Amino acid sequence: MDPLGLVLVVVFAGTGLIHLAWALGLNWPGTDPVTRAAVVIGTQNRALIGSIGWVAISACFFLAVGVVWIAQQPIIHPLRAFVAYGGYTVLITAFALRGLAPYVTQVFEYARSTPFYTLNRRYYARLCIGIALGLIVDFPAGLEDFLPG
Repeated sequence: MDPLGLVLVVVFAGTGLIHLAWALGLNWPGTDPVTRAAVVIGTQNRALIGSIGWVAISACFFLAVGVVWIAQQPIIHPLRAFVAYGGYTVLITAFALRGLAPYVTQVFEYARSTPFYTLNRRYYARLCIGIALGLIVDFPAGLEDFLPG
């Protein structure tokens, strides 16, 4: 596995574990579900995401681990190519959009009076942009071998 692929796997696995811990009741970085929600998703006076939601988000991060892991292996089968190239394309798109959203849309205006709003613009969104750029740099070679024509 190349070093950037390993970094992506560690970031995705770590983020998946944090979301899974929230599903199991961890309140960090808050002191209860409400204060955690103010920091993590920007809601006030209530926790917006339940355990099933946190598990679903966690599963998405672990699927991202799988995509990167598969892309780091020789891509000799069309199904593996679909997972690697399609997975990277979906991940790049999702993380780029998530990272740019606070700067080019009003989608996070609901959270303006919460700690999340500042943390999102300062750290969360920038991490997403960094992940998207890392995925672009790490995009698996050989796509042309699987394109028609």
